Amino acid sequence: MSLIDHPTEPRSTPSSTADAAESKWMLRKGFGLAVTSIVGLLVLMVGLEVLSGLVVVPSGVQLALGIWLGGLAFVLILLTLPAEDDGERNEKRRAN
Repeated sequence: MSLIDHPTEPRSTPSSTADAAESKWMLRKGFGLAVTSIVGLLVLMVGLEVLSGLVVVPSGVQLALGIWLGGLAFVLILLTLPAEDDGERNEKRRAN
């Protein structure tokens, strides 16, 4: 078959557009979850090594490290809270 014999690609349909938007949303949420999990596990690993004595850290540095890791954990918790997506906002506006 030549290129002329093949039909042209159909234009995007509402369902294909919705599927593309859902795929983009899933990739974004999955990437965020992966980064959050990796950073959380690294924080846990460093904390456990310091607590068990495998890594010796001076007390002043240990306090600063604890404050930074606590702040980082707080930021990660805020990032993982469910956020209202634009699609949900649009649906709520249409319902009202």
